[in-house]
Formats: sequence, C-alpha cells, structure tokens
Amino acid sequence: MATWHPNVSVLFADIVGFSTVSQEVEPEQVFAMLNELYARYDSICETMPSLYKASIETIGDAYMVAAGLLLHDADHAATMLRFALAMQQAAGQVQMPTGTGPVRIRVGIHSGPVTSGIIGKIRKRYCLVGNTVNTASRMESCGLPGRIHVSSSTHQLVAGSHPEFVWECRGPLDIKGLGSMVTWVLAQPEQA
Repeated sequence: MATWHPNVSVLFADIVGFSTVSQEVEPEQVFAMLNELYARYDSICETMPSLYKASIETIGDAYMVAAGLLLHDADHAATMLRFALAMQQAAGQVQMPTGTGPVRIRVGIHSGPVTSGIIGKIRKRYCLVGNTVNTASRMESCGLPGRIHVSSSTHQLVAGSHPEFVWECRGPLDIKGLGSMVTWVLAQPEQA
C-alpha cells in the first residue's frame, strides 16, 4: 500500500573521491571507513526523531535520509539542514583509508512530495519514490565537494524563517533530466 506525503525533505550524500579510494585500498579498509562514517551518521539520526534513514545498498557510499516522513515535522527543511551540517562535521572526524586526510562529502537536498511504500517479495524494502527523490539525488550529484547544495524549494522553506542559515545562489544550473534550475549552497560555517 502506497502512502502520499505532501511535503518532506530528502537528502543524498556521498563521499568525494570514493571510486578512487575503493580502487586504491583493500576492501576491508573501505568497509571499515564506511562503517565508522555511517555509524556516526546513524547516531546523529537517532537524535532527530523526524529523520528516516534509507541507506542505498547498491551504491556503496550513498546515504539517503528523509525528514518529516514518518513523524510530522513542519520545519523538516531546517531539520535536514542541521543534519547535513552535523554530517559534514562527522565526516571530518573520519580519515580516508588512503591517508589523504579526513572524509569530504557532497550533500544535496530537495523538498517536496513523495510516495512511500513496501516493495518486494523476498527482501521487502520501505521505499520512497517520486520527483523529490530524483531531484535530491541530482542536487547531490551536481553539488560541490564539502558543500550542502539545495533546490529552490528547500531554500524557500528556510530562507525567511531561519537567519542562522546563510546562502549563496549558484544561479541557474542545467540539471541533468530536470533542465535549468536556480539552486543554492549553504555558506561555509566560517563565512556564516
């Protein structure tokens, strides 16, 4: 049975340079890094009850989270931004197995409607589908390393009501499959 959620925020994050790292070091080292990183992310999720984590198993370094999905959170976009900032801090505490320094992540967020439901027969999974999920994924893939990249819909939900978030407009970008979109990046903490 599918459930419609009229307004949530979806986040995708991945590790900058993960493909190279996974080719240069032993698989055990890659899994150890991912386990340490995701354990930190999961601990942060536990402190924010309106977050729902949906790890993408087929893409080793992808991490997906939705805010306002299972528990109502009228401020889901701000909750997600706080989570994204905490993710960046947590990533900076985990070292790359190549010895090249701390993990850096790229984060994308979009807010809008999604449909959720259980899919599958043998390994049933709770899944989210819809343009919001696709757009959040695109925000991540065309984002900047070490930055939080959001769509205009996410920006509009927080820009007037949360002065603690300082924004830089990226202007119109050609987003694969979505066309031209005005997007925003959260200012680096030292600039805010």
